[in-house]
Amino acid sequence: MKVILYVVHGSQLPEKNLRLSDLIGEITQATQDITALQEIAYLERQTDTLEVVAERLIKQGATELIVMPVLLFPALHTLVDIPAELAFLADKYPHIVTKILKNFGDEADIFDILVDKIKAISSEEVILLAHGTRHFSEPAEMLVTIAEKHRKKQVKRFEQSII
Repeated sequence: MKVILYVVHGSQLPEKNLRLSDLIGEITQATQDITALQEIAYLERQTDTLEVVAERLIKQGATELIVMPVLLFPALHTLVDIPAELAFLADKYPHIVTKILKNFGDEADIFDILVDKIKAISSEEVILLAHGTRHFSEPAEMLVTIAEKHRKKQVKRFEQSII
């Protein structure tokens, strides 16, 4: 049985986790035709970790885990943490197929959403800022690409930075 496992960062603030859970619930309702079994796993600050939720899904009959990182850019969590946390599956459950999907930060719709939000800002200058790591170049490269697309559309004057 195919299942979808949404992997999120997690927050110290329970209300933020609740809003995220509500959003994933709406996505689950809209994607029932793919599979009815869909759950959230948290990378930090929650007891429903990736390993805990994956084991629970396997006990419910999962044979294929589709892992959707609900993270903007590919960096430490997507490129290292998620694959490392799922590595236990290969040894413990060799019959389980696991597929990790791409992050969604380079999707065209994300760009359009950013354009709409930036157009709503009254200032003529905008700073795009992303939390990232120096160990992976992808977030910085994607941030530069987003800023360049905005510059070409002449939406606002842009500066970008990774912190």
